[in-house]
Amino acid sequence: MKYKIKIKKQTQTQNYRKVVLFMIVIFGLYFIRIIYTAKIATIGEQVRQIEHQRSTLTQDINLLNSEIAQMSSLNVIEKRATEDLKMIKNNSRIAYLNLWQISSILAKN
Repeated sequence: MKYKIKIKKQTQTQNYRKVVLFMIVIFGLYFIRIIYTAKIATIGEQVRQIEHQRSTLTQDINLLNSEIAQMSSLNVIEKRATEDLKMIKNNSRIAYLNLWQISSILAKN
């Protein structure tokens, strides 16, 4: 009779260990799920912030391109040259002299 009791106790102990091991595995899997869910949420927030930065930078680029186009117009360049740099607009025809003409002018003087 003692023999049967030992077998029964061993079986109960083994079942208890299996249940505890199963609970540990389930708890571990649940804990891993919580960690990955938090990590995914953090990555999602980072993606949202980066997309916001991207849209802001795209708007800035478009604004700068329009400013470049505006500042590159001939009217703006001419206005800055005459008003800011005090250049004078020359409407006369440009005459080019070659080396022979310059030497003959200098020889006359």
